[in-house]
Amino acid sequence: MHLLRLLLIGVLVGACTESAAPIYQPPPATDAPAVDIVGSWTLVAAVLDGAPITAAPGFPITIDFTSSSAGGSAGCNGYTTRTTLSGAALQLSNFVVTEVACDNDDAGVAEDRFLAALDRATQVGLDGGLLVLTGQGAELRFRAAEVTAAE
Repeated sequence: MHLLRLLLIGVLVGACTESAAPIYQPPPATDAPAVDIVGSWTLVAAVLDGAPITAAPGFPITIDFTSSSAGGSAGCNGYTTRTTLSGAALQLSNFVVTEVACDNDDAGVAEDRFLAALDRATQVGLDGGLLVLTGQGAELRFRAAEVTAAE
């Protein structure tokens, strides 16, 4: 009987020292955006601190999202920024803007106000097919850019 107890204790101790099979761990959650924003968009409405931002005729304001960056036309100048999306949370960083002189005063004002509003954007969503970027005192609404056939 004493030998049986020693044998049982040896088996139990041996089982404790061997590596057990790993417990299933689910894959880590991804920070995939809740909304697919990748693509080209054209500004249709915007507000900064309660005042509208209106693109000047002939100077469209656009944004093109990839999975890690965004860029487009601010009216007169081009811009680019790195993007980080987590659900509806949006972070824009490392803005770069060209410095072409704008010969249209209205387009220059719209550009300055658009870039200021874009810099404040912290949330992203879709509303009736429009892409909406919001942040402190800023709301930017874009429609999907029309795709034209290449000639």
